Amino acid sequence: MASHLSASSRSCNKTPASLDPRGCSCAPFMVMAESTQEPPLHVVVFPWLAFGHIVPFLELAGQLARRGHLVTFVSAPRNVARLPRELSPRIRLVSLPLPAVDGLPDGAESTADVPPEKVELLKLAFDGLAGPVASFLAEAFAGAGGEGHAKRPDWIILDFAHNWLPPIAEQHKVPCALFLIFPAPFVAFMGPKAANDAHPRTAPEQFTVPPPWIPSASSTPAFHLHEAKRIAGGFHPNASGTSDMSRFWETERRCPLLVCRSSREVDGPAACALLRELYGKPVVPSGLLAPYDAVLAAAHAGGGGGGEEEEDAGGGVGPVMRWLDAQPARSVALKRIHTPYAVTRKLCLVLPFLVK
Repeated sequence: MASHLSASSRSCNKTPASLDPRGCSCAPFMVMAESTQEPPLHVVVFPWLAFGHIVPFLELAGQLARRGHLVTFVSAPRNVARLPRELSPRIRLVSLPLPAVDGLPDGAESTADVPPEKVELLKLAFDGLAGPVASFLAEAFAGAGGEGHAKRPDWIILDFAHNWLPPIAEQHKVPCALFLIFPAPFVAFMGPKAANDAHPRTAPEQFTVPPPWIPSASSTPAFHLHEAKRIAGGFHPNASGTSDMSRFWETERRCPLLVCRSSREVDGPAACALLRELYGKPVVPSGLLAPYDAVLAAAHAGGGGGGEEEEDAGGGVGPVMRWLDAQPARSVALKRIHTPYAVTRKLCLVLPFLVK
């Protein structure tokens, strides 16, 4: 595994000339298993308890499985039960129940199950998984020499909230990759701990302008004040005893590889280069991780027949793409509301009037 890691470190110091929109081959687990002389990797994938995170992590797991690797996907039982049943046989689902926490509703296992003000309690419950995860990994590594999903894990892909997991992984000498569902410009804007220590931001207004570590020529945006207030809140401790940013910084510090949900075509070729400079480690763009099967079906439907079978195969994506293709340039605006955002009646009424 050390040879894989060192090879990935060297190759990730170069921005690929053209990124595959379904992923990037800079990381060892992104390489087709058939293209090497070594057996498939076994990768543990463990997202934060929000479907805005679970879905792209699951899509990433699917990409790894399509490359011939084995994936163990970990989440809480209700979240696992909500996942599609028609997954690759290379993906194994593992459920780890959350411990009870005072104030957290019974059965709450994702941000979709709680109001925004109780998400911090979900983080407290999430921290209670440290013991079960340690036991799960100890059992997984005890099976060294096994085959299939019994094979000891080669990598763990985790999320921003897992600050307690890298120390457990280090006990078993398995490397962790931090997968951030955010694009590279956002990760650059938030910045590493050293940059924030040198230029602390305490007021929401400080998030409405680019930070000092962003080059003046960069197109990295800042936030509107109403957005900045929520972003600034992530720098302050919550009921879990730590802040979201502290979780991220501690997790990032212990991970030798950073993966961002970015692509060169969307974010520009300099985005990952800036992150490598800021964080001092290899950075891999995963691509946008659009649902693979739906994209293929839509492309197939748009390329010819357009029959009912093709439209059904795309889950309705084909007709939507053809409708978009038929519209004049710059005539359609797409508003993406981050899941699981609770859209109020007032917002529903005002949205149509926001675009002139």
